[in-house]
Amino acid sequence: VLTMETVQGTDAVFAALVPTGLRATIGKCLMDVRGEAPARLHQPADEGLGEALSLHKRWASAANGRLRVALAPRFALSCTRELLEETAAVAAEQDLLVHTHASEQREEIDLVRAQTGLDNVAYFASIGMATPRLCAAHCVWVTEEEQRLIAEHDVKVLHCPGSNLKLGSGLAPVVEMRKKGISVSLGADGAACNNHLDMFEEMRLAAVLQSFQHKPGVLTARDVVWMATREGARALGLDHEIGSIEVGKKADLILVDAQGPDPYSTIVYASRGTDVRTTIVDGQVLIDNATPTRWDFNEIAATARAEATALAARANLF
Repeated sequence: VLTMETVQGTDAVFAALVPTGLRATIGKCLMDVRGEAPARLHQPADEGLGEALSLHKRWASAANGRLRVALAPRFALSCTRELLEETAAVAAEQDLLVHTHASEQREEIDLVRAQTGLDNVAYFASIGMATPRLCAAHCVWVTEEEQRLIAEHDVKVLHCPGSNLKLGSGLAPVVEMRKKGISVSLGADGAACNNHLDMFEEMRLAAVLQSFQHKPGVLTARDVVWMATREGARALGLDHEIGSIEVGKKADLILVDAQGPDPYSTIVYASRGTDVRTTIVDGQVLIDNATPTRWDFNEIAATARAEATALAARANLF
């Protein structure tokens, strides 16, 4: 998992992840341009980066190395140039991933051009943030020159087709980027932008949308499975440890109930998250025959419903 949390409370996310057994890279959102955002979503650059590094010190060696910290500037318009430059410098010094959003909406791109005189990726390159450590979500409206820069700097693209459809952002040039040697993996974006966060659905959408853009089969089922596995590991900088079944790699595996003559096609076009029967992380079985081994699903669901009701009451949503 790679996530961008909100500005406050990221410690609680790490604490919740420890007993689950999941492998995760978590970023505390960095935003020092307030704009129209609530006060809690704005934080001075030095304070935000300081808290992110404190998280890194607390959690970097926790849970047998399963948990890591990323630096997560929300996107160019949420951050001053100074914050982005400092993020790039700290990431290089501490060897941390940088997780951001880029070129998702046309309106966003127009504003970035107006403020910086550059497109998103060119702006990131100009301030030293375009490196192999940069994970850029979306990249829907990247120009040919931006694609060249992404390839040149080995920036990792995180394709989020479900979110792009829900928000009407557009269709990312996945085939074109892959032809240039760019690493394109799959994401779901946040719950507010997608809702069900089923990576099997993201695989299917990635395949069928590129068929619509180009021709059927232009992105093969095996290509899509590799985007969801090998390229995901590459984006995280963990491809030497996970992402494929090889001698010497960690045992991060799922077993899928997918019968058929072509397993790749079955997984991409006919499977869902509910077809996963077993989940193993770091050699530990977390789901066994569709049953969690470390937690009670009904208890978690009941707690979530109660907390959601309480939150809605506090916010006067009903």
